Amino acid sequence: MPRRPNPNRRVELEKAVVSYVLVHGIADLSLRPVAEALGVSTYALVYHFGSKEGLIAAVMARIEEQERTMTGGWSDKPGSVSLAAIMRRYWAEWCLPDERVPYHRLFYEVYALALQQPGRYPGFLERAARPWLPFIRNLALQAGLREADANVIASLMASTVLGALLVLLGTGDKDTATRTVHAVADYIEELVRGGRQHASAGEHTDEEAGG
Repeated sequence: MPRRPNPNRRVELEKAVVSYVLVHGIADLSLRPVAEALGVSTYALVYHFGSKEGLIAAVMARIEEQERTMTGGWSDKPGSVSLAAIMRRYWAEWCLPDERVPYHRLFYEVYALALQQPGRYPGFLERAARPWLPFIRNLALQAGLREADANVIASLMASTVLGALLVLLGTGDKDTATRTVHAVADYIEELVRGGRQHASAGEHTDEEAGG
């Protein structure tokens, strides 16, 4: 009787592949060395991931899931935390720790390859900030901002963190990078206050016009 497939095998392989890729990167990645390092056949990798690009996509998806899990409970109640506080916490807990440096290096490595060959990494550029952009937009809307303002603030937060993180990886200067993020967080607090006042004034004007 043929052996039944192990439903947990792909999960086990994903975890092992993530560990391998975080150490070795993807610049010279090929399935044969990965298979040899993990003690499996190349057939097993092809069966579960399809190709090198599929394997990389699985690795990035697992890292994104870790990120979503980390941030998932940060704002269980609407209005319970500010956007600026979320930005500072994300920077402190996801970006700054030394043990996360391999994750960040891998992210930018894949990002650069996707910029050059987007067809080989479909959807990656669109997903690059996905784990937290919708999360930020929702918080901004819950804070009373209009949708257009919420989109701008979400973009500003994402762009600042991604840029500061890239500079941090290149220079190792945590202090300057952190001060940059905190300065933008302070600015966002001002934008949120102004956006609330603008939205409130607009609602008041509409009520007067309707009355």
